[in-house]
Amino acid sequence: MALIYDDTVTGSFTGFNPAKCNATKVYMTHFSNSLYLTFMLKEGNRIERHQASKELLICERKMTYWKRQFNFDEAQVEKLMVKEKKKWQM
Repeated sequence: MALIYDDTVTGSFTGFNPAKCNATKVYMTHFSNSLYLTFMLKEGNRIERHQASKELLICERKMTYWKRQFNFDEAQVEKLMVKEKKKWQM
């Protein structure tokens, strides 16, 4: 069972060029996922909580990766995070 991220998949992503991606947008996708996973940690059943805790580690690793990219805009992310948190009333 995977909520968002499949924690059983490993592989190489040859040919992938992160410079062609909007790092801010991708980061925000993962940030949004982190809010959902955090919700599942609090409100899910035992199995969902266990899965969410595993997937949250994957999510945080991906957010860290995109934060390091040259086209990541910290100021824009801070504004978008406020909006996203309001959706979850955090």
